[in-house]
Amino acid sequence: METKELFVWSESYRPKTIDDCVLPEDLRGIFRGIIEAETIPNLLLSGGPGVGKTSVARVLCEQAEYDYMFINSSLDGNIDTLRTTIQQFASSASLTDARKAVILDEADRLSAHTQDALKGFIEAFPCTFILTSNTKNKIIAPLHSRCNVIDFVFKKEDKKSLCLAFLKRLEKILTEQGIEFNKQVLATVIVNRYPDFRKTINFIQTYTMKNRVLDEGILTRDLNTDLAPLIVAMRTKEYLHVRQWVVDNLDNDAIQLYRKIYDGIQSHIEPTSIPGVVILTADYMFKNSFVADPEVCILAYLTEIMGNVDWKK
Repeated sequence: METKELFVWSESYRPKTIDDCVLPEDLRGIFRGIIEAETIPNLLLSGGPGVGKTSVARVLCEQAEYDYMFINSSLDGNIDTLRTTIQQFASSASLTDARKAVILDEADRLSAHTQDALKGFIEAFPCTFILTSNTKNKIIAPLHSRCNVIDFVFKKEDKKSLCLAFLKRLEKILTEQGIEFNKQVLATVIVNRYPDFRKTINFIQTYTMKNRVLDEGILTRDLNTDLAPLIVAMRTKEYLHVRQWVVDNLDNDAIQLYRKIYDGIQSHIEPTSIPGVVILTADYMFKNSFVADPEVCILAYLTEIMGNVDWKK
């Protein structure tokens, strides 16, 4: 086994240029313009998980030849990090005279207190700040006003071209890794998990790690969830059992999980309750792309169903 197989593919195959990033052309054009201007403004990159925000932030700094610091806000985004590590980096002179940038990944995980302090840092230091966020409404208004906000919104008409671009990327990765693959199966996995490209590549790496083959088995891997215990727990309003079921099934793709519950529950509830379940399912499938904790989102979905449907006798 070659050493590269031990790497996380989503990191080791991270894009090196803006043209490598799988993005709609209008977004790509914005970022090309920033690089051509050779000056990166303060940015707030907002969108669902796995759509390329962090990759773009890194690429911008690397292509514009900025000296940058990367902070994972969910792990190191406390006020002490801001006052020590970030302040020291932002205020000190660069040895190479390169301009500086601080990337605050998952900035929506920062506390309101830390965000409030950050607004002063943005104004005080000659340093670019790039924030990424899955949920931009968790970023305080003063930070919005101090940054150029760029939404990673993929329109319906973008889906085909983006999936094709990502298909080419994954074909190259699988070939370099010496993994046999069925192209149609690969395309189906990409479409089913669109637009979370990071989760797609991680899922494929995990599936192929042992047998070095990408085959039809990957399409059924997420579909083996047994709904029977969940239905029983929901009918009897055994909340703790429902929660345990959610925990036991978190490894499944969330969107497929919502769909399976939606399909499976209809034969157990009165017809008059079905429209409400349709609306709840659509609402929570949308919310799932933005929430910080998918477990809580799925559990809230099931709790609402438990409290609002009429079960068949």
